[in-house]
Amino acid sequence: MRLLLAICVFVIPAISIAQPKIYQRRIANSASFAAAGLPAGGIARGSIFSIIGENLGPAGLIIANNYPVGTTLSGVSITVTRGQTTVDALPIAIANNGGVVNAIMPSNAPLGPVSVQVTYNSIKSNPVPATIVNSSFGIYAANAGGFGPGILQNFVSAASTPINTLTQPAKPGQAVVLWGTGLGPITGPDNVTPPAGNLPTPVKIFVGGVSAQVSYSGRAPGYAGSDVLVFSVPSNAPLGCWVPVYVFTDNAITSNVVTMAITADGSPCASSDTSHALSQTFATGGRFGLVQLFRSSIREDIGTSRTYDVVTDGVQIDLRSESAGLFSYNPAFSLPPPGACTVYTVAGNVLDRDPVPGVTPTGAYLKGGTSITVSGQAGGAKIVTPSRNPQSYSQLGSKITGSALADTTMLSPGNYTVTTTAGADVGGFTTSVTVPSPLTWTNRDQISPIIRTQGLTVSWSGVTDGQVVFVTGGVTDVPTNSSGVFYCVAPAGATSFTVPPEILAAIPATRSLTLQSRSLVYLGMAPGAGSAATFTAQGIATGIAMPVYMSGKTVIFK
Repeated sequence: MRLLLAICVFVIPAISIAQPKIYQRRIANSASFAAAGLPAGGIARGSIFSIIGENLGPAGLIIANNYPVGTTLSGVSITVTRGQTTVDALPIAIANNGGVVNAIMPSNAPLGPVSVQVTYNSIKSNPVPATIVNSSFGIYAANAGGFGPGILQNFVSAASTPINTLTQPAKPGQAVVLWGTGLGPITGPDNVTPPAGNLPTPVKIFVGGVSAQVSYSGRAPGYAGSDVLVFSVPSNAPLGCWVPVYVFTDNAITSNVVTMAITADGSPCASSDTSHALSQTFATGGRFGLVQLFRSSIREDIGTSRTYDVVTDGVQIDLRSESAGLFSYNPAFSLPPPGACTVYTVAGNVLDRDPVPGVTPTGAYLKGGTSITVSGQAGGAKIVTPSRNPQSYSQLGSKITGSALADTTMLSPGNYTVTTTAGADVGGFTTSVTVPSPLTWTNRDQISPIIRTQGLTVSWSGVTDGQVVFVTGGVTDVPTNSSGVFYCVAPAGATSFTVPPEILAAIPATRSLTLQSRSLVYLGMAPGAGSAATFTAQGIATGIAMPVYMSGKTVIFK
């Protein structure tokens, strides 16, 4: 038999110990890997899920190769218990030297909180909690991590269904087959070839925020636990290399967000994508640099004794080499097209110290100089030595309204020069950056609380020509150490944008105890493709310099 995509796993260091161990909060949908504790963090009946830990099974890659699938695979079995009810999950793959076990959650598993336990060669692991739900769809991604280009096939003919890539995009009106797991239970057994046919779970698919017509939503014929959805690319879907795609099931649960490439005629998209000033350079690969002057202004008025406005200025220099690929993706450069949103549902505190996964280069960071000078038109200058190199962020100044701290900000509107010394990989360079007047967030103080089922509308004024407006934000849930964050790009010339309810459905609610959540929304502005300044330096082929302004506010999501 063939169990498609049964072995999509994280790469985990192997630690050989006698006692099997499941890591806490590391039971997840095998396609989305949505963090436990987030709205999509439940395990659907009938879905393929991953258990991540240590010594959960034998070394090597082991795959169940025949139907019917047994309840034991190479000495590994899995129990799912709620109260007096226990069912056996169906292990179908063991990988990473026993560090990952993929299994099918039975369609008759008890709904609600359960305890999952692995037994390997008669030795039981620690029990770990999970939540069983009717549906929680995960879309398989090319990187096996739940984000970036998804596993989608362009339907050209019955004999031609190529994988959607940067060089083989879909076009409006074309049928596409999407692969995932978590659509919901079936009425028959899960250990044999599943029946074809639509499942009763209500399903919607959104392509760049536009609802798509679905012609099939059910088990993938011949593949236990895997689902396919067949849809048509909407005629008005946005074009680009990284158009977000997500699935909404049971009118409540949003899947992970992956991307697909769409062009007007199906031709390669890399040469035409303008989602970021460096998107084309990133897609085609090479050595490049990005200089950004940041100003962030955040209104802190939740969980504080009074309202504070915290303004921070900074400079970032990112020098890197990227390898071109059919599935190239980086959250920093592969932005949604105008009018669309994406979401990241991951472990960690993304709103503070932890980066969004996938931001490191496919090649390497390039070493630049250890000294950066930022000088303004008024004659002031600040020299900083980045604490880390080569990807460096340094604070230039800050102020907090109403505090006794001195105002050390320096990035008021005007012209600035950024100069760096030479490094091992990139020569020294000088570039100019013009910081425009910031936009005005006209409804900033009226948006909270945010009712997720109603969407979030933000409005603004004062955007200058050539600037792109973006809306971002989300929630970090401290008790589960997980984050749901969204990023949306407004259409050119717009003065308002609504983050749709389906996107906000992926964001957890803010907890009633304010210290258990960090909830923010930002409205930002940066130059679009063709509007940013350029620079040259030995060791890179392309250099872009730009200002970025972000106005933020603490909020409550309900």
